[in-house]
Amino acid sequence: MATHPTDTSVKKAKERLQSYSKVKQYQLQADRAYGWIFDKNGSLEDTFYLNSVAHNDPELDRLIADMKLQPVGQRIPPIPPSARRATKRVKKKKRKRR
Repeated sequence: MATHPTDTSVKKAKERLQSYSKVKQYQLQADRAYGWIFDKNGSLEDTFYLNSVAHNDPELDRLIADMKLQPVGQRIPPIPPSARRATKRVKKKKRKRR
């Protein structure tokens, strides 16, 4: 799913999303991939469907590395304490029931 900037054509945005989807589909060994292109207002501009899986393709392996796709099953590391919120949130006081 993607939106395209006003200065980029729908065709160009679709080509980029299809390329990404093909590589990600190969990485996941998924049997299908869908793509939807929306404009800045949220209107659907174009769609595509990929249903072929490539097996042992060195070119796609290279693209996975070039695109720096996350390996399957790798968790995103937790946020270090130094990057967390610097101030504490104020808790709302609960009203007493009468």
